[in-house]
Amino acid sequence: MGPGPILTAVSNYAWRLGAIALAIFGVILVGTRITVLLLGLFFALLIASWLMPLVDKLSGRMKRGFAVLIALVGFALLVAAVFGLVVVSIGSDWRELYTQAKAGIAQFETWLQGPPLNWDLTQVNTLVSNVESFLRERTLSIFKRLGGEAGAFFGVFTALLASVFVLLFLLLQPAKLFAWFMSWISPRAKVKVGTSIRIGWRAFKEYSIGIVFVALSDALVVGIALALMGIPLAAPLAVLVFFGAFIPVVGAPIAMFIAVFVALATKGPLYALLVLGLIVLVGQLEGHIFQPLILGKALSTHPLTILLTVAIGTAYAGIIGALIAVPIVITIYDIAKYLTNRESFEGKVTVYKPPS
Repeated sequence: MGPGPILTAVSNYAWRLGAIALAIFGVILVGTRITVLLLGLFFALLIASWLMPLVDKLSGRMKRGFAVLIALVGFALLVAAVFGLVVVSIGSDWRELYTQAKAGIAQFETWLQGPPLNWDLTQVNTLVSNVESFLRERTLSIFKRLGGEAGAFFGVFTALLASVFVLLFLLLQPAKLFAWFMSWISPRAKVKVGTSIRIGWRAFKEYSIGIVFVALSDALVVGIALALMGIPLAAPLAVLVFFGAFIPVVGAPIAMFIAVFVALATKGPLYALLVLGLIVLVGQLEGHIFQPLILGKALSTHPLTILLTVAIGTAYAGIIGALIAVPIVITIYDIAKYLTNRESFEGKVTVYKPPS
C-alpha cells in the first residue's frame, strides 16, 4: 500500500522548500563574501536609474556616448556642488557654533544642578567625561578599523572599478546588455524572465527617482524651518536629512535628532523641543503627503512591511542594508505579483517577445 495523498503532497512540497532554502542560504553565503562588489553594483543600478531618462532624451539629439558623458559630468558637478555647500556652510558657521555650543553646554550643566534633578558638580562632570570618553572611543575604533582593513583596499578599489564599468555599459548599451543576458535563458522561459526583468526595472526606477523627490521635499522643509528658527548649520543639517530620507519612514526623523542636539547646545531647551516637534511634522508630511503623491504605488506595501524590511536590512548590513533593502524588496514584490498573476502590468510594461 503506497503512501497516502497527504503524505505524498507533503513530501513533494518538502523537497521544493528545501531547495529554495538551500538556494537562499547559498545566495547569503556568497553575498557575504562579495558584499562590497554587490553594493557597488547596486549603486551602479541606482545611478543608472537616475540618469537613464536624461541619457535617453539627449541621445535623440546626439550620439549616445556624448549624452552619457553630459549626464555623468552633470551628476558629478551636482554632487560636488552639494558637498561644497555643506563645507562652506560648516566653515562659515563653525566658530559661531563652537561659541554657542560652549555656552549651551554650560547652561545645560547649570540646569542639571538645579531643580528637579539637583545634581552636584561631581555628577555633572562625571556625565560629561563619560560622554566625551564614549565619543573618543567610538572615533578611535572607527579609525582603527579603517587602518586594520587597509589590506582590503585593493578589493574595494576593484569593486568600485567594476561598478563604474557596469554603470557605463548600462547607460551606453542597455538594449545590447539585455539581449546578451536573454540569450542565456531557455526559450520556454524567455517571455517570463524578460518581462519580469522589465517589471523589476520599472519598479526599481520609479522608486529610485521618487525617493529623491521625497528626500528633497523633506530637506527643503527642514532647511527652511531651521533657518527661520536661527539654528546654525541649517544647510548641512538639511543635506543630512536629504540622505537620511532614502531610508523610508525612519531615516529622516533619525537624521533630524542631530538637529535637536545642535538646537539644544546653541539655542536652549525650547528650541530643542521645537525641533522635536518639527521631527513629528516631517514624519507626518512624508508619510501622508510626500510619499503618496510622489511615490504612489511604488511604495504601496504596508508600513509594517517597510519597517520590518528596514530592520532586517539594518541587522544584516548596517546602515547600507537599511538603505538598499526597501528598493530590492519592492522590485521583488512587483515581479512576484506578475509571476503569480496577482496584478496585470498590461499597458505599464511591454511584454518581452523573443526575436524571431
